[in-house]
Amino acid sequence: MTPEHAVDEAIRRHRLAGSRLLVAVSGGADSVALLRAVVALARRYQVEPEVAHFNHRWRGADSDADERFVVKLGEGLGLPVHVRRAESPPLSEGCSEEAARDLRYAFLEQVASDRSLPTILVGHQQRDLVETVLFQLIRGSGLRGLTGMRAERTLSSGKRLIRPLLAVTRESIETYLRELGQEYRTDVTNLDPRFARGRLRTRILPECEALNPRVDAAIARLAEQAAEWRDETEANAARLLARSLMPTEDGTIRLDRTVLNDATDGSRRELFLALWRSQGWSEQSMSAEHWKRLSELAEIDGAVSLPGHLQACSHSQWLTIVPGPEHRCRG
Repeated sequence: MTPEHAVDEAIRRHRLAGSRLLVAVSGGADSVALLRAVVALARRYQVEPEVAHFNHRWRGADSDADERFVVKLGEGLGLPVHVRRAESPPLSEGCSEEAARDLRYAFLEQVASDRSLPTILVGHQQRDLVETVLFQLIRGSGLRGLTGMRAERTLSSGKRLIRPLLAVTRESIETYLRELGQEYRTDVTNLDPRFARGRLRTRILPECEALNPRVDAAIARLAEQAAEWRDETEANAARLLARSLMPTEDGTIRLDRTVLNDATDGSRRELFLALWRSQGWSEQSMSAEHWKRLSELAEIDGAVSLPGHLQACSHSQWLTIVPGPEHRCRG
């Protein structure tokens, strides 16, 4: 699949025709290919792209050269270009890749809000998806980690983040740019083994490719199958939650234990995850033991204190969850 084919498909799948878009461009091959593909299709679908570039300043003069490159590219294509520089290099002592990413996404959301742009496009491609799956697997994130990156998700600001190139290989991207005669920038820190993704790129993935030259495609298929499982599982959990949830006047959560008891342990876990998300409660603070004890309350009377000052108890027909510690959990 070429970048243009992928962007064409994304515009139709996500109903972007006639909309204004913010394209995140680092200056690297992936984001430059994304931008060129969007521009190539802009007239056909009546989309109006704008460009955003965040200068992390972690490569000194090279980072400034990236910024100049993106500004020249965007302006040469007749597009508005928005640039911000980090106050200090985020990958200095005590900082991380996650800190850099958070700064970048905060900037993208701010530009999108200031410019009333509902959708942000980023240039993650198939190898990025593969690296994310492996990274999640190594961290022990469970089945959901195998889904890698979502093609679309909603950010905290309500803006849509879309990744049109997840099915596109790096080779296809480079071929596309070469045929256009389009230059791009290379960030040598992407191969720096001091960072987790750098170690994946320079050590782990080459070993995987030695075992299977088509490992990227294999892992991408796994991610696609895992995403199908996730979507079906979350839909089933939402239906189960709707069946078990009993509205209350005081805002406490009351779940019908009869419905919960008819469900499997896995289905109950997914129901609780759906509940936590609907309430805006922190999933990360819940350990495996917390989820296990909560699930057990579907079958036995009892009570348990949970992170976030939540109290859960079960008695008779109901499993009740209330905020604490000032509130008492009653059956």
